[in-house]
Parts: sequence; C-alpha cells; structure tokens
Amino acid sequence: MTSLLNCSFITGTRLTEQERLIALIEKHASTSNRRVFHLDFEGDCYVVKMQQKKRSKIGYYILTMIAKVFSIPALRGIPILGGKPTQDIEIKRLASLSAAGILVPKVVYEGQNYFVMSCLGNSNFDFLLKNPGPQSLVFYWKQALAAILDVHHKGAYLSQALVRNMIAQEGLSVGFVDFEDDPGAVMPINLAQTRDWLLCILSSSLRLDISPQKQAEIILSYLKQDRIDVQEEVFACASKIALLRFIFRRAKLYHNRDLQSINAFIQVMRELITYRSASS
Repeated sequence: MTSLLNCSFITGTRLTEQERLIALIEKHASTSNRRVFHLDFEGDCYVVKMQQKKRSKIGYYILTMIAKVFSIPALRGIPILGGKPTQDIEIKRLASLSAAGILVPKVVYEGQNYFVMSCLGNSNFDFLLKNPGPQSLVFYWKQALAAILDVHHKGAYLSQALVRNMIAQEGLSVGFVDFEDDPGAVMPINLAQTRDWLLCILSSSLRLDISPQKQAEIILSYLKQDRIDVQEEVFACASKIALLRFIFRRAKLYHNRDLQSINAFIQVMRELITYRSASS
C-alpha cells in the first residue's frame, strides 16, 4: 500500500480527514508490534485491528472433540481462518448486529490488511469485576447478564461472550466487541445463544464474591426470560458439565487460574441444575 504520508509530501496536496487518519494508521502500524491498537484522532478514539495470521487448528479440534465426547455441542470449536476471511467475518457480523440494534463498534474504514472501527471505551466487565468502584461486583455482573438477554431478545447472538468483551457504557447500556468467528455458521441459533450464557458464566463466576448457589439463583432469574429452547439447552449442558466435578474431587488447591475458573464454573452449573429441579 502506498504511504499517504509520502504522497502528501510528493504532491503537496492537502489530505482529507480520512486520508490523514489512514496515514496515521500506516505510520503507527509500521512501528507497532500490536495487532490491535487505539488511536486518538481529531478528538475521537479509533480501534485499528490488523489481520491475524492463520491460526493453528489444534485448539479448535481439541475443543470440538471434548464437546462431542461430553455431548455439549454449544461449546464446540468455532474455526477462525485468519487473514482476510476472518476480517470479512467480523465486519459482516458488526454490520448485522448493529442493524439488530445491538451496540457494537462502527466500522469506519476497511484497508487491505486491517480495518478501523469506533472505540466503545475501556471499561470492560472483566476489569469492573476486578475493580468494582462504587458499585458492587454483583451489580456489574447483573448488568452483563441483562445485556446478553437483550441480545437474544433481538434475535441475535454474540461470538466470544466473555466478560472482557463486554464494555460498560453510560447509564446501564453495554457494548460488545470481538467477532472474529460466527457460531451461527456452524450451529443453530439456540445453541449459539446457549454458548453466550455458558461463556459469560465461565469467564465471570470466579470473580464474584457470592456463593455458587447465589450465582445460580441470579442466573436463573435472567435465563428464564430467554427462549424456552435456549433454557432447555443451557440446562442440558449444565447437567453434563456438572458431571466433570470428578476432575476436582480431591481437596487440592489449584493455583492455575484457568483451572480455578473451570472449577468455579462447574460448581455454578451444579447449583443451576439443583435450582432448576427445585423449581420444577
């Protein structure tokens, strides 16, 4: 790609606002090792996302195998092709979600090996659950659960519904980022929406300062407002995930954060099934 900065020096012409933004991106990209970076330009913040090289499919195959063995189709691996195909998927998903009335970044420019989108801010829910500030952890967590329910009520689904990909906005609104894959391309919408619930719970349960029982009670209060087929699929997945408690049956302290998160997730799934049985 020809540098717009060089072009301006050669021709002596004045660049448009978009051309100056592109020139700034090119300059920054040539010196940055980061694939995703923020830029401030003319009083606005933009996010630049460079294309990613093709990923190894090992993780995809492992996750898909585990999902098949334990009959949890909502957690099967979603292929991420990398390069231009992945960029095209994300841009398409951002457009469709925005059209559905869901708060996502707006694509402002598409380059040969990157695209530029608006910035939703830096207050992701993973940070808020670590640093709650004036509000409680549960307050922010409920906000995240309500946001997922709202997405489903609009007939949509997310990609990676982890709390780090949920961005708090003014008021109680929530924005979403990271759409490099499309679960709906490989599974029915009820499974894609089930996946949203499971990933949100997995990424947040360890952060909370309330018991698994209380977490399950709160989750159920939101889940029961979703479609019946989504509810049933979440419960079906929860019953199978709860069986994995044998992995942590020894009274052993797990120092690995990922293992701690999985253990907390399994406990919440067990309690969710218990609450569901009690309310039936």
